[in-house]
Amino acid sequence: MPAATRALLLLNVGLFAAQLLTGPLLVRWFALWPPASPNFPGAPGFELWQVVTYGFLHGSLTHLFFNMGGVFGLLLAFGMAFPRRRIMLLFPPIPMPAWLFVTLYGALELYLGVTGSGQGVAHFAHLGGMAAGYALLVYWRSQARSNLR
Repeated sequence: MPAATRALLLLNVGLFAAQLLTGPLLVRWFALWPPASPNFPGAPGFELWQVVTYGFLHGSLTHLFFNMGGVFGLLLAFGMAFPRRRIMLLFPPIPMPAWLFVTLYGALELYLGVTGSGQGVAHFAHLGGMAAGYALLVYWRSQARSNLR
């Protein structure tokens, strides 16, 4: 396992443990609070550091476990690497190409984030994971091209 991956795993687990021990304190300061919305009493409102720190907060052990592999980044990378691969949704059972599924899922996350639907879910964190996955894939592709020269 690469050192950076190991460090991120340990950081996420450590911060989740700290979150359990401190109750809402870490959420007050490090969750991403939209500038014009009500928030936790005593929370600072929007602060620039929250753009990074909210990606390390998790609502439950299950959420932590399923989000540790950077699920949305991997989802986007799959859609870019295998755009024509057909996938089958479980509910409803509709086959579609991977690029369409990823696009629709990203659009749904954006809609839910903008409208504030599904409170307690950091929709913009999911979109941030997609953006990070995109940036990493583009970087790796550029590195592979430059190594071929």
